[in-house]
Amino acid sequence: MSRVKQALRSKTAGNSAWALGDQATSFVSTAVSAYLLTSRLGTTGYGAFAATYNLMGPPLAFIQSGVMLSVLDRIIRERKDPQQIARAYLGYVWTVGTTLAILLSLYVARFVKGMPPLAGALFIGTEFIVMAGMWVTTATMQAARGYRYAARVRIIVTAVRTTLMLTLALFGKFNLTWFPATQAAVFVVLAFLLHRWQETVYGARFRPSRFTKSDVAASSVYAVGLSAIGVQDSYDQVVLQSHYRDDAGRYAAAYRIVSLGMMPLSAIANATHMDFLDVNESSNDQIHKARKFALLGIAYSAVFCLGVIIAAPLVPKVLGHKYDGSVTMMRLLVPLVPLRGIGTFPMNGLLGLGRNKLRTNLLLGSAAFSLTLYLVLIPHWSWKGAVVGTVISESVLFAAAWIALFRCQAAHNRNRITADVG
Repeated sequence: MSRVKQALRSKTAGNSAWALGDQATSFVSTAVSAYLLTSRLGTTGYGAFAATYNLMGPPLAFIQSGVMLSVLDRIIRERKDPQQIARAYLGYVWTVGTTLAILLSLYVARFVKGMPPLAGALFIGTEFIVMAGMWVTTATMQAARGYRYAARVRIIVTAVRTTLMLTLALFGKFNLTWFPATQAAVFVVLAFLLHRWQETVYGARFRPSRFTKSDVAASSVYAVGLSAIGVQDSYDQVVLQSHYRDDAGRYAAAYRIVSLGMMPLSAIANATHMDFLDVNESSNDQIHKARKFALLGIAYSAVFCLGVIIAAPLVPKVLGHKYDGSVTMMRLLVPLVPLRGIGTFPMNGLLGLGRNKLRTNLLLGSAAFSLTLYLVLIPHWSWKGAVVGTVISESVLFAAAWIALFRCQAAHNRNRITADVG
Protein backbone atom coordinates (compact mmCIF):
# COMPACT_ATOMS: atom_id res chain seq x y z
CA MET A 1 0.00 0.00 0.00
CA SER A 2 2.85 2.38 0.81
CA ARG A 3 4.29 1.88 -2.68
CA VAL A 4 0.96 2.82 -4.23
CA LYS A 5 0.84 5.98 -2.13
CA GLN A 6 4.36 6.87 -3.14
CA ALA A 7 3.45 6.40 -6.79
CA LEU A 8 0.45 8.68 -6.45
CA ARG A 9 2.49 11.34 -4.63
CA SER A 10 5.41 11.30 -7.05
CA LYS A 11 6.38 14.16 -9.31
CA THR A 12 4.41 12.51 -12.12
CA ALA A 13 1.09 13.14 -10.39
CA GLY A 14 0.48 16.32 -12.38
CA ASN A 15 1.27 14.62 -15.67
CA SER A 16 -0.90 11.67 -14.66
CA ALA A 17 -3.84 14.02 -14.10
CA TRP A 18 -3.45 15.42 -17.60
CA ALA A 19 -3.00 11.93 -19.02
CA LEU A 20 -6.10 10.68 -17.24
CA GLY A 21 -8.03 13.63 -18.66
CA ASP A 22 -6.71 12.72 -22.09
CA GLN A 23 -7.66 9.08 -21.64
CA ALA A 24 -11.08 9.98 -20.22
CA THR A 25 -11.79 11.97 -23.37
CA SER A 26 -10.49 9.10 -25.47
CA PHE A 27 -12.64 6.66 -23.50
CA VAL A 28 -15.80 8.62 -24.30
CA SER A 29 -14.74 8.99 -27.94
CA THR A 30 -13.93 5.29 -28.29
CA ALA A 31 -17.24 4.30 -26.72
CA VAL A 32 -19.16 6.63 -29.04
CA SER A 33 -17.23 5.53 -32.12
CA ALA A 34 -17.58 1.86 -31.21
CA TYR A 35 -21.33 2.24 -30.98
CA LEU A 36 -21.71 4.27 -34.17
CA LEU A 37 -19.31 2.20 -36.27
CA THR A 38 -20.75 -1.15 -35.23
CA SER A 39 -24.42 -0.15 -35.31
CA ARG A 40 -24.33 1.97 -38.49
CA LEU A 41 -21.85 0.01 -40.60
CA GLY A 42 -22.90 -3.52 -39.64
CA THR A 43 -20.60 -6.48 -39.13
CA THR A 44 -19.26 -6.50 -42.70
CA GLY A 45 -18.73 -2.74 -42.99
CA TYR A 46 -17.16 -2.49 -39.57
CA GLY A 47 -14.92 -5.43 -40.34
CA ALA A 48 -13.63 -3.59 -43.44
CA PHE A 49 -13.14 -0.38 -41.46
CA ALA A 50 -11.24 -2.20 -38.70
CA ALA A 51 -9.09 -4.07 -41.22
CA THR A 52 -8.13 -0.79 -42.93
CA TYR A 53 -7.06 0.87 -39.68
CA ASN A 54 -5.30 -2.25 -38.47
CA LEU A 55 -3.35 -2.42 -41.73
CA MET A 56 -2.27 1.17 -41.13
CA GLY A 57 -0.88 0.43 -37.67
CA PRO A 58 2.58 -1.04 -38.40
CA PRO A 59 3.63 1.41 -41.17
CA LEU A 60 2.10 4.31 -39.25
CA ALA A 61 4.60 3.63 -36.46
CA PHE A 62 7.32 4.97 -38.78
CA ILE A 63 5.37 8.19 -39.35
CA GLN A 64 3.66 8.96 -36.05
CA SER A 65 4.39 7.08 -32.81
CA GLY A 66 8.00 6.15 -33.58
CA VAL A 67 8.78 9.70 -34.63
CA MET A 68 7.12 11.16 -31.53
CA LEU A 69 9.17 8.96 -29.20
CA SER A 70 12.33 9.80 -31.12
CA VAL A 71 11.59 13.52 -30.80
CA LEU A 72 11.16 13.14 -27.03
CA ASP A 73 14.33 11.06 -26.69
CA ARG A 74 16.54 13.37 -28.76
CA ILE A 75 15.35 16.55 -27.10
CA ILE A 76 15.19 15.30 -23.49
CA ARG A 77 18.00 12.74 -23.32
CA GLU A 78 20.33 13.92 -26.07
CA ARG A 79 19.67 17.66 -25.46
CA LYS A 80 19.14 18.44 -29.15
CA ASP A 81 17.67 21.77 -30.31
CA PRO A 82 13.84 21.38 -30.38
CA GLN A 83 13.27 23.56 -33.43
CA GLN A 84 15.93 21.75 -35.44
CA ILE A 85 14.50 18.36 -34.53
CA ALA A 86 10.95 19.45 -35.39
CA ARG A 87 11.99 20.80 -38.79
CA ALA A 88 13.87 17.64 -39.74
CA TYR A 89 11.05 15.32 -38.74
CA LEU A 90 8.41 17.41 -40.47
CA GLY A 91 10.38 16.94 -43.68
CA TYR A 92 10.66 13.23 -42.97
CA VAL A 93 7.01 12.46 -42.16
CA TRP A 94 5.62 14.44 -45.07
CA THR A 95 8.01 12.85 -47.55
CA VAL A 96 7.82 9.25 -46.40
CA GLY A 97 4.21 9.53 -45.20
CA THR A 98 2.93 10.59 -48.61
CA THR A 99 4.71 7.68 -50.28
CA LEU A 100 3.36 5.14 -47.80
CA ALA A 101 -0.15 6.62 -48.02
CA ILE A 102 -0.23 6.08 -51.80
CA LEU A 103 1.04 2.51 -51.57
CA LEU A 104 -1.27 1.52 -48.74
CA SER A 105 -4.30 3.12 -50.44
CA LEU A 106 -3.67 0.99 -53.52
CA TYR A 107 -3.41 -2.14 -51.37
CA VAL A 108 -6.65 -1.42 -49.50
CA ALA A 109 -8.49 -0.73 -52.75
CA ARG A 110 -7.37 -4.09 -54.10
CA PHE A 111 -7.59 -6.42 -51.11
CA VAL A 112 -9.94 -5.04 -48.41
CA LYS A 113 -13.42 -6.02 -49.47
CA GLY A 114 -16.19 -3.69 -48.35
CA MET A 115 -14.02 -0.56 -48.12
CA PRO A 116 -14.68 1.95 -50.98
CA PRO A 117 -11.32 2.89 -52.57
CA LEU A 118 -11.82 6.65 -52.09
CA ALA A 119 -12.85 6.19 -48.46
CA GLY A 120 -9.78 4.09 -47.79
CA ALA A 121 -7.51 6.68 -49.41
CA LEU A 122 -9.05 9.50 -47.34
CA PHE A 123 -8.72 7.57 -44.06
CA ILE A 124 -5.10 6.74 -44.85
CA GLY A 125 -4.15 10.20 -46.14
CA THR A 126 -5.57 11.87 -43.05
CA GLU A 127 -3.39 9.78 -40.75
CA PHE A 128 -0.18 9.56 -42.80
CA ILE A 129 -0.03 13.16 -44.02
CA VAL A 130 -2.31 15.52 -42.10
CA MET A 131 -2.02 14.11 -38.58
CA ALA A 132 1.62 13.03 -38.93
CA GLY A 133 2.91 16.59 -39.12
CA MET A 134 0.76 17.71 -36.23
CA TRP A 135 2.11 14.98 -33.96
CA VAL A 136 5.71 16.01 -34.72
CA THR A 137 5.14 19.54 -33.42
CA THR A 138 3.07 18.20 -30.53
CA ALA A 139 5.92 15.93 -29.40
CA THR A 140 8.31 18.88 -29.70
CA MET A 141 6.06 20.96 -27.44
CA GLN A 142 5.84 18.11 -24.93
CA ALA A 143 9.62 17.82 -24.73
CA ALA A 144 10.28 21.56 -24.63
CA ARG A 145 7.30 22.90 -22.65
CA GLY A 146 5.84 19.95 -20.74
CA TYR A 147 3.37 17.11 -21.05
CA ARG A 148 0.30 19.29 -20.58
CA TYR A 149 0.74 20.88 -24.02
CA ALA A 150 0.64 17.49 -25.72
CA ALA A 151 -2.32 16.40 -23.60
CA ARG A 152 -4.27 19.49 -24.62
CA VAL A 153 -3.74 18.75 -28.29
CA ARG A 154 -4.82 15.14 -27.91
CA ILE A 155 -7.93 16.18 -26.01
CA ILE A 156 -8.84 18.73 -28.69
CA VAL A 157 -8.32 16.26 -31.52
CA THR A 158 -10.37 13.60 -29.77
CA ALA A 159 -13.19 16.03 -28.97
CA VAL A 160 -13.34 17.27 -32.55
CA ARG A 161 -13.43 13.73 -33.95
CA THR A 162 -16.22 12.73 -31.54
CA THR A 163 -18.26 15.84 -32.32
CA LEU A 164 -17.91 15.18 -36.04
CA MET A 165 -19.11 11.59 -35.68
CA LEU A 166 -22.11 12.57 -33.58
CA THR A 167 -23.03 15.34 -36.01
CA LEU A 168 -22.94 12.97 -38.98
CA ALA A 169 -25.04 10.43 -37.07
CA LEU A 170 -27.57 13.13 -36.15
CA PHE A 171 -28.09 14.01 -39.80
CA GLY A 172 -28.12 10.38 -40.94
CA LYS A 173 -24.82 10.70 -42.83
CA PHE A 174 -22.60 8.39 -40.81
CA ASN A 175 -21.35 6.02 -43.48
CA LEU A 176 -18.22 5.16 -45.46
CA THR A 177 -18.89 8.02 -47.87
CA TRP A 178 -19.46 11.03 -45.64
CA PHE A 179 -17.32 10.10 -42.65
CA PRO A 180 -13.89 9.86 -44.35
CA ALA A 181 -14.53 12.95 -46.52
CA THR A 182 -15.66 15.25 -43.71
CA GLN A 183 -12.99 13.95 -41.33
CA ALA A 184 -10.25 14.71 -43.84
CA ALA A 185 -11.55 18.25 -44.45
CA VAL A 186 -12.03 19.05 -40.77
CA PHE A 187 -8.64 17.71 -39.74
CA VAL A 188 -6.80 19.69 -42.42
CA VAL A 189 -8.21 22.89 -40.90
CA LEU A 190 -7.64 21.70 -37.32
CA ALA A 191 -4.02 20.69 -37.98
CA PHE A 192 -3.29 24.10 -39.51
CA LEU A 193 -4.79 25.97 -36.54
CA LEU A 194 -2.97 23.82 -33.97
CA HIS A 195 0.29 24.23 -35.86
CA ARG A 196 0.01 28.01 -35.72
CA TRP A 197 -0.92 27.92 -32.02
CA GLN A 198 2.09 25.77 -31.21
CA GLU A 199 4.38 28.14 -33.12
CA THR A 200 3.00 31.06 -31.10
CA VAL A 201 3.48 29.30 -27.76
CA TYR A 202 6.99 28.12 -28.62
CA GLY A 203 7.98 31.44 -30.14
CA ALA A 204 9.41 30.09 -33.39
CA ARG A 205 8.23 28.68 -36.69
CA PHE A 206 8.13 24.97 -37.41
CA ARG A 207 8.86 24.48 -41.10
CA PRO A 208 10.02 21.26 -42.81
CA SER A 209 13.68 20.89 -43.71
CA ARG A 210 15.92 18.19 -45.11
CA PHE A 211 16.29 15.17 -42.89
CA THR A 212 19.37 12.99 -42.50
CA LYS A 213 20.11 9.30 -42.13
CA SER A 214 20.63 9.85 -38.42
CA ASP A 215 17.06 11.23 -38.12
CA VAL A 216 15.69 8.14 -39.86
CA ALA A 217 17.84 5.79 -37.78
CA ALA A 218 16.84 7.44 -34.50
CA SER A 219 13.13 7.15 -35.21
CA SER A 220 13.48 3.63 -36.61
CA VAL A 221 14.83 2.42 -33.25
CA TYR A 222 11.36 3.06 -31.86
CA ALA A 223 9.32 2.54 -35.01
CA VAL A 224 10.51 -1.01 -35.67
CA GLY A 225 9.43 -2.10 -32.20
CA LEU A 226 6.15 -0.20 -32.36
CA SER A 227 5.45 -1.63 -35.80
CA ALA A 228 5.99 -5.08 -34.34
CA ILE A 229 3.52 -4.22 -31.57
CA GLY A 230 1.04 -3.19 -34.25
CA VAL A 231 1.36 -6.55 -35.98
CA GLN A 232 0.83 -8.42 -32.74
CA ASP A 233 -2.01 -6.16 -31.59
CA SER A 234 -4.08 -5.97 -34.74
CA TYR A 235 -3.17 -8.43 -37.46
CA ASP A 236 -5.37 -11.09 -35.92
CA GLN A 237 -8.24 -8.89 -37.14
CA VAL A 238 -6.65 -8.45 -40.57
CA VAL A 239 -6.23 -12.19 -41.07
CA LEU A 240 -9.72 -12.87 -39.70
CA GLN A 241 -11.28 -10.33 -42.08
CA SER A 242 -9.71 -12.03 -45.07
CA HIS A 243 -11.29 -15.38 -44.16
CA TYR A 244 -14.46 -14.71 -42.10
CA ARG A 245 -15.87 -11.23 -42.78
CA ASP A 246 -18.88 -11.41 -40.43
CA ASP A 247 -16.84 -12.94 -37.59
CA ALA A 248 -14.27 -10.18 -38.15
CA GLY A 249 -16.87 -7.50 -37.39
CA ARG A 250 -18.02 -9.20 -34.19
CA TYR A 251 -14.45 -9.86 -33.08
CA ALA A 252 -13.41 -6.28 -33.83
CA ALA A 253 -16.30 -5.00 -31.70
CA ALA A 254 -15.33 -7.24 -28.78
CA TYR A 255 -11.68 -6.27 -29.14
CA ARG A 256 -12.54 -2.57 -29.21
CA ILE A 257 -14.63 -2.78 -26.05
CA VAL A 258 -11.91 -4.68 -24.18
CA SER A 259 -9.38 -2.12 -25.41
CA LEU A 260 -11.28 0.54 -23.49
CA GLY A 261 -9.92 -1.08 -20.36
CA MET A 262 -6.35 -0.40 -21.39
CA MET A 263 -6.83 3.37 -21.55
CA PRO A 264 -6.15 4.15 -17.86
CA LEU A 265 -3.00 2.01 -18.03
CA SER A 266 -2.00 3.85 -21.20
CA ALA A 267 -2.51 7.13 -19.35
CA ILE A 268 -0.05 6.07 -16.65
CA ALA A 269 2.42 4.77 -19.24
CA ASN A 270 2.26 8.02 -21.25
CA ALA A 271 2.66 10.21 -18.19
CA THR A 272 5.60 8.23 -16.82
CA HIS A 273 7.47 7.60 -20.08
CA MET A 274 9.83 10.53 -19.53
CA ASP A 275 10.50 9.32 -15.96
CA PHE A 276 12.08 6.17 -17.38
CA LEU A 277 14.21 8.22 -19.81
CA ASP A 278 15.29 10.81 -17.23
CA VAL A 279 17.90 8.68 -15.48
CA ASN A 280 20.40 9.26 -12.72
CA GLU A 281 23.32 6.93 -13.32
CA SER A 282 24.11 6.77 -9.61
CA SER A 283 20.68 5.26 -8.87
CA ASN A 284 19.11 4.07 -12.13
CA ASP A 285 16.69 1.55 -10.63
CA GLN A 286 14.29 0.81 -13.47
CA ILE A 287 12.82 -2.23 -11.71
CA HIS A 288 11.62 -0.02 -8.88
CA LYS A 289 9.91 2.30 -11.36
CA ALA A 290 8.30 -0.54 -13.28
CA ARG A 291 7.07 -2.29 -10.13
CA LYS A 292 5.69 0.93 -8.68
CA PHE A 293 3.36 1.59 -11.60
CA ALA A 294 2.61 -2.09 -12.23
CA LEU A 295 1.02 -2.28 -8.76
CA LEU A 296 -1.52 0.31 -9.82
CA GLY A 297 -2.15 -1.62 -13.02
CA ILE A 298 -2.73 -4.92 -11.23
CA ALA A 299 -5.35 -3.46 -8.90
CA TYR A 300 -7.16 -1.72 -11.74
CA SER A 301 -7.03 -4.73 -14.10
CA ALA A 302 -8.68 -7.03 -11.56
CA VAL A 303 -11.66 -4.69 -11.23
CA PHE A 304 -12.02 -4.08 -14.96
CA CYS A 305 -11.80 -7.74 -15.95
CA LEU A 306 -14.48 -8.70 -13.43
CA GLY A 307 -16.70 -5.91 -14.73
CA VAL A 308 -16.35 -7.06 -18.35
CA ILE A 309 -17.17 -10.67 -17.49
CA ILE A 310 -20.36 -9.58 -15.70
CA ALA A 311 -21.50 -6.88 -18.14
CA ALA A 312 -20.66 -8.63 -21.45
CA PRO A 313 -24.28 -9.80 -22.12
CA LEU A 314 -25.35 -6.15 -22.41
CA VAL A 315 -23.40 -5.68 -25.66
CA PRO A 316 -25.89 -7.34 -28.07
CA LYS A 317 -28.73 -5.53 -26.34
CA VAL A 318 -27.08 -2.23 -27.23
CA LEU A 319 -25.56 -3.05 -30.63
CA GLY A 320 -28.09 -5.60 -31.86
CA HIS A 321 -28.35 -9.38 -31.86
CA LYS A 322 -25.96 -9.68 -34.80
CA TYR A 323 -23.28 -9.11 -32.14
CA ASP A 324 -24.41 -11.99 -29.89
CA GLY A 325 -21.13 -13.77 -30.55
CA SER A 326 -19.16 -10.84 -29.16
CA VAL A 327 -20.12 -11.76 -25.57
CA THR A 328 -17.93 -14.87 -25.41
CA MET A 329 -15.18 -13.12 -27.38
CA MET A 330 -15.03 -10.28 -24.83
CA ARG A 331 -14.78 -12.63 -21.88
CA LEU A 332 -11.95 -14.56 -23.49
CA LEU A 333 -10.06 -11.39 -24.48
CA VAL A 334 -10.02 -9.69 -21.05
CA PRO A 335 -6.59 -11.11 -20.10
CA LEU A 336 -5.16 -8.67 -22.64
CA VAL A 337 -5.73 -5.78 -20.23
CA PRO A 338 -3.23 -6.85 -17.54
CA LEU A 339 -0.89 -8.59 -19.99
CA ARG A 340 -0.52 -5.67 -22.39
CA GLY A 341 -1.08 -2.79 -19.97
CA ILE A 342 1.34 -3.89 -17.25
CA GLY A 343 3.83 -5.26 -19.78
CA THR A 344 4.46 -1.71 -20.98
CA PHE A 345 6.37 -0.77 -17.84
CA PRO A 346 9.25 -3.27 -18.10
CA MET A 347 9.60 -2.29 -21.76
CA ASN A 348 10.00 1.34 -20.73
CA GLY A 349 12.48 0.21 -18.10
CA LEU A 350 14.65 -1.34 -20.82
CA LEU A 351 14.67 2.04 -22.58
CA GLY A 352 15.85 3.69 -19.37
CA LEU A 353 18.72 1.21 -19.19
CA GLY A 354 19.70 2.00 -22.77
CA ARG A 355 18.70 -1.47 -23.99
CA ASN A 356 16.77 -0.26 -27.03
CA LYS A 357 18.12 -3.00 -29.29
CA LEU A 358 17.09 -5.76 -26.90
CA ARG A 359 13.65 -4.20 -26.53
CA THR A 360 13.24 -4.07 -30.30
CA ASN A 361 14.38 -7.67 -30.70
CA LEU A 362 11.86 -8.83 -28.12
CA LEU A 363 9.05 -7.04 -29.95
CA LEU A 364 10.12 -8.32 -33.36
CA GLY A 365 10.36 -11.90 -32.12
CA SER A 366 6.98 -11.66 -30.46
CA ALA A 367 5.39 -10.15 -33.58
CA ALA A 368 6.77 -12.94 -35.78
CA PHE A 369 5.54 -15.54 -33.29
CA SER A 370 2.05 -14.00 -33.07
CA LEU A 371 1.69 -13.59 -36.84
CA THR A 372 2.63 -17.25 -37.29
CA LEU A 373 -0.06 -18.23 -34.80
CA TYR A 374 -2.65 -16.08 -36.59
CA LEU A 375 -1.85 -17.52 -40.00
CA VAL A 376 -1.96 -21.09 -38.70
CA LEU A 377 -4.92 -20.94 -36.31
CA ILE A 378 -7.41 -18.43 -37.78
CA PRO A 379 -8.07 -20.13 -41.16
CA HIS A 380 -9.12 -23.28 -39.26
CA TRP A 381 -10.69 -21.91 -36.06
CA SER A 382 -11.95 -18.46 -37.11
CA TRP A 383 -12.26 -16.07 -34.13
CA LYS A 384 -11.29 -18.80 -31.65
CA GLY A 385 -7.92 -19.04 -33.37
CA ALA A 386 -7.57 -15.27 -33.09
CA VAL A 387 -8.22 -15.37 -29.34
CA VAL A 388 -5.85 -18.27 -28.71
CA GLY A 389 -3.07 -16.74 -30.81
CA THR A 390 -3.46 -13.33 -29.19
CA VAL A 391 -3.49 -14.54 -25.57
CA ILE A 392 -0.55 -16.91 -26.06
CA SER A 393 1.64 -14.32 -27.82
CA GLU A 394 0.83 -11.61 -25.26
CA SER A 395 1.66 -13.96 -22.39
CA VAL A 396 5.03 -14.84 -23.92
CA LEU A 397 5.90 -11.17 -24.48
CA PHE A 398 4.81 -10.24 -20.94
CA ALA A 399 7.08 -12.86 -19.38
CA ALA A 400 9.99 -12.05 -21.68
CA ALA A 401 9.80 -8.31 -20.90
CA TRP A 402 9.98 -8.77 -17.13
CA ILE A 403 12.73 -11.39 -17.33
CA ALA A 404 14.76 -9.13 -19.62
CA LEU A 405 14.35 -6.14 -17.29
CA PHE A 406 15.51 -8.08 -14.23
CA ARG A 407 18.54 -9.45 -16.06
CA CYS A 408 19.51 -6.09 -17.57
CA GLN A 409 19.08 -4.30 -14.25
CA ALA A 410 21.31 -6.86 -12.55
CA ALA A 411 23.97 -6.39 -15.24
CA HIS A 412 23.72 -2.61 -14.91
CA ASN A 413 24.13 -2.83 -11.12
CA ARG A 414 27.20 -5.06 -11.46
CA ASN A 415 28.81 -2.66 -13.93
CA ARG A 416 28.15 0.29 -11.65
CA ILE A 417 29.72 -1.46 -8.65
CA THR A 418 32.74 -2.38 -10.74
CA ALA A 419 33.09 1.23 -11.90
CA ASP A 420 32.79 2.54 -8.32
CA VAL A 421 35.45 0.13 -7.09
CA GLY A 422 37.74 1.03 -9.98
